[in-house]
Amino acid sequence: MIAEGRRYLDRILPLLGRDPPPTTAAHILRRAAVFCHASDDPAGQAHAERAAALYRELGDRPNLGRTLCIFVVYHASQGRYAEAKAILLEAQQLLADSRFKKSQLILTNLLGIVSDYMMNPEDARRYFIQAVELAGAVQSVREPMYLSNLGIVEHMSGNIDRAIEVTRAALSRARLSPGHYILGHLLCNLGGYFLLKDNLDEARPLLEEALSLFASRHDYSAIMFLPPLAVLLGARGASRACRALIGYVEAERARRKMTAPPDERPLLDKLSTLLSAGLQPVEIEARRPKALAGAKRKS
Repeated sequence: MIAEGRRYLDRILPLLGRDPPPTTAAHILRRAAVFCHASDDPAGQAHAERAAALYRELGDRPNLGRTLCIFVVYHASQGRYAEAKAILLEAQQLLADSRFKKSQLILTNLLGIVSDYMMNPEDARRYFIQAVELAGAVQSVREPMYLSNLGIVEHMSGNIDRAIEVTRAALSRARLSPGHYILGHLLCNLGGYFLLKDNLDEARPLLEEALSLFASRHDYSAIMFLPPLAVLLGARGASRACRALIGYVEAERARRKMTAPPDERPLLDKLSTLLSAGLQPVEIEARRPKALAGAKRKS
């Protein structure tokens, strides 16, 4: 669906050079920004900025608020959290009396994300719970995503078991909708939480399913979810493949001017420990019985 939408937009974006009416141009640019964001294309930032400027000139408050919700994602991905929060507060005012319930849901979720990035877990948890409740009330397909974000807050607060519980619920709900767009992301998040608990048996099938899903969909946003796969490779002793994968992620983020999300730090720390260890995990396990026997003899 995303690839098909991009192909359609690639055909109509050149029409902007023919000076269409401002309203038409703004709508085209906003949709272009949406599809660029879905495919992790930084060009969406310029499209969203141009659309916002046109909606501002037109005095179209609801569509300006909706466009700012897209524009702010790029600020957050670049680590510009204070600017993102200011933009979201403006969008909140613009959409306060709006009939666009979906946009209000997206806004509430984004406020939670920015609060999380700004290390304010209390506000983030409150916004995500609001988003989950609103999504349930209107039966939104985005409910699993909001549950996933709540799981991330629990993870960052040190509540790994709670994060697993919430993310499992999100995964169960996403599976009710075949082909749900966030399924692969949920699999990676849940697999990552099990890795942090050193439970490779639970993590491995989740991450393998995620990798297969991303590959089959040609999902270009999967870069954000590759670090758990790198940790799994490192934990299994495949250090060369692990380094290659994490190197690719870092290079792609640098190219796209993206920063790693804060919730990824525990996994990266674990990865660093694995790669800097003198022995690989498999070798450590193989030598553990001998080490224990030696300790008993010394005692």
